[in-house]
Amino acid sequence: MQRRNLLPAVAAGWKDALDKAKTTHHPVLSVWNDFAALPATNFLKTATPVALRLRTGGDINKPVNPVVARALASPPGSIAVVATNLARLFNDANTRWFQTVSLHESRKRSGSTNLASAPTGLSDAAQEEIRRVIYDTASPAYLFTEEKVEASLQRLRNMGDSRNRQQELARAVENIRTSHPGAPPRAVVLNDSPQPRDSYVFIKGNRASRGPNAPRQFLEILSGENRAPFRDGSGRLELAKEIASPDNPLTARVMGNRVWLHQFGEGLVRTPNDFGLRSEPPTHPELLDYLAWQFMESGWSVKKLQKLIMLSHAWQQSSEDNPRFAQVDPENRWLWQQHRRRLEFEALRDTILHIGGKLDFKMGGPAEPLDRPDREGEYSDRRSVYGLVDRASLPNMFGAFDFANPDISTGQRNNTIVPQQALFMMNSPLVIEQARNTVQRGDLKSLPNDMERVKMLYRLIYSRPPTDTELKLALNYLFSEMNSPKGPLPGQPPWEYGLGSLDSRTGRVGTFWPLLYSPQSRFYQASPRIPDSRAGYFHLSANGGHPGLMLTQSTIRRWTALDDMMVSIEGALAHTGQNSDGVQGQIVFSGAGSLVRGVALRNEVSLAVPRLMVRAGDTIDFVVDGRAGGVNDTFTWAAIIKQLDATKTPPAATGKQWNSQRDFAAPTSARRLYPWEKLAQVLLETNELTFVN
Repeated sequence: MQRRNLLPAVAAGWKDALDKAKTTHHPVLSVWNDFAALPATNFLKTATPVALRLRTGGDINKPVNPVVARALASPPGSIAVVATNLARLFNDANTRWFQTVSLHESRKRSGSTNLASAPTGLSDAAQEEIRRVIYDTASPAYLFTEEKVEASLQRLRNMGDSRNRQQELARAVENIRTSHPGAPPRAVVLNDSPQPRDSYVFIKGNRASRGPNAPRQFLEILSGENRAPFRDGSGRLELAKEIASPDNPLTARVMGNRVWLHQFGEGLVRTPNDFGLRSEPPTHPELLDYLAWQFMESGWSVKKLQKLIMLSHAWQQSSEDNPRFAQVDPENRWLWQQHRRRLEFEALRDTILHIGGKLDFKMGGPAEPLDRPDREGEYSDRRSVYGLVDRASLPNMFGAFDFANPDISTGQRNNTIVPQQALFMMNSPLVIEQARNTVQRGDLKSLPNDMERVKMLYRLIYSRPPTDTELKLALNYLFSEMNSPKGPLPGQPPWEYGLGSLDSRTGRVGTFWPLLYSPQSRFYQASPRIPDSRAGYFHLSANGGHPGLMLTQSTIRRWTALDDMMVSIEGALAHTGQNSDGVQGQIVFSGAGSLVRGVALRNEVSLAVPRLMVRAGDTIDFVVDGRAGGVNDTFTWAAIIKQLDATKTPPAATGKQWNSQRDFAAPTSARRLYPWEKLAQVLLETNELTFVN
């Protein structure tokens, strides 16, 4: 079977049919058994009597199919010859059947009037007997009855390699059922056993040494000596009712302590996992009892318990230090100040996504991995409560931020400060992307000046305005960054695409907001949709684009010099829109401001610079604005920058050039952060964001 790659399920069906033919005569298959019983050595000699019997008619009580008898009347030299002859007979019968069916279908298509009913077999009885061996529903070649399919599957399950492959395919099917985007939402449930049974006490933990029966019932220390065994199924429901019973004071106290711990960072009982005799006593026993009573009185509502605590004076206290109080109560057991607490990982991640405007508030659905991108290269933006927790492979970022061990119950997480946390905030794609998304927010970009943008950035991240010192530092930093040349990263193309405007004081580009790339339109856009309520039809394409509705929404195609060199600039700005006041184009050099400008109104104007010395990191911006309108301002402008050999007189082209239309491409993963993005990332990395103060 292995040499011929014969499926075990197919071979087993034929073996069963041949075994049956040994006890119940079959006019076609029994002949095979007669030859197969002969020894392989000296096969021709021992096969001669069998062939002679077939040639003379054989046993009247065990008739042999005449076509088979004629085919095997000459003594075969080996069992392989017998198999070849039988295979030829099966193929011949199969060919006859196909010809019969094809002839009927041909007459049916031609509209023959004397067409008989569809054929059910061959007219030759001997050939029909052979055909039925491979076409009859009882044939070993017919594998599609329910019993045969199940038997074949069972044989596959019992084979090592096939069993492993079957399990692998079953896991793949289950993975599609649970994680495919089109899979229906489902909840994982645990069904009770239809016949629950009690366990036994294992003496000294040895399962081979059984002690007395241990009936399913509640804890004796909480229910007393007169407890009764559970009777309703396995007892899980009854156990849940006993745990959440008003007569059980432990559950409500534990829950009240856990909620207090969540809000204050320290519980009223400092050992949340241990309420026994060895635990610390509560610092405020009456308060703990009050929380437990309120919890039960409000219908066991965690939300109402949270509200009760957060409206209290104790929770609303400041976290500012008071040296006089700290001397009396250094551990803050008497709650004279609020604790400073670092946000747990889930809350920190959701906060960063929310600041970037990307947090998905959708309720329900399957868990999603938070640490790796999907097939489109996008990280999940769902709330962290829907994050996939793989106990066998917990993501490193979970462990860096003291995520609880999913293998055990954890009443209180560890609280550590380690370098990995700072490294995550500096280098994680999550923080970097949300810094970029934050400065891409439309409500931020639409503000009139940098001062207002800095103020809004502080409100978005810290929920407060910046101090005068912070505002001055931020503005000075932005000015310094924007005026210090920086070359592209290795592997990053020299062309960049942005939205911005000119600074009237310097004549240079004042703001440059990087654009989003749309694979569908192959445009760089100000927002995912065109038109946009704020920027209209703003976009940049390979050969041109369209400015926004205002002068502050100019299209900027930026080229960054890779080395010190002399260059020339060529190109023509063209405008064809009707009912428009045209567009204005400028070539702006970071070292000198506007070099040349022109207005195109349903015509084409040349914009060129014969010679220009640039240093590595200098930028040349091709800026287009919509003048007073910004409507029907589609333009084309293919800029060509050529390197010149400055040692020649006059300088001659070296052959190296950068063509904005030819070089137009989707963004690469390697991209330097822009000044506004750097500022946003720095603000996201501070303790003011990560700590609840």
